[in-house]
Amino acid sequence: MSQQTTQIPVSSILLDEDIYPRKGIDHRRVGIFAENIRDGFTFDPIEVELVPDKAGIYRLLDGAHRWRAYKSTGVEEVKVVIKDLDGPGHQDIPHEPPWHAPGQDCKKNGGKSGINP
Repeated sequence: MSQQTTQIPVSSILLDEDIYPRKGIDHRRVGIFAENIRDGFTFDPIEVELVPDKAGIYRLLDGAHRWRAYKSTGVEEVKVVIKDLDGPGHQDIPHEPPWHAPGQDCKKNGGKSGINP
């Protein structure tokens, strides 16, 4: 299934550290991605969702290292997939911690469902 992509300003994307499921940003990885971007590599689109009550602002869902790399290289716009986590078929995805490692069952870690965001 093909996902619809669009271009948005890098500056309109926020990293919400309260929901970011990793321990932190791997700056070495960001550096490697930045070098790849300067060399002309393309990456999969970043996944974002609209921030409620903040027009034109998006919360980063997937692609934090790519997003940081784009920012560090001065890229002004990036290709994204805008997700609607409150839309049909997404009611079981937890929107708050505790988050868990990919592949782990949310139910075993206090989450609301077995779906891994």
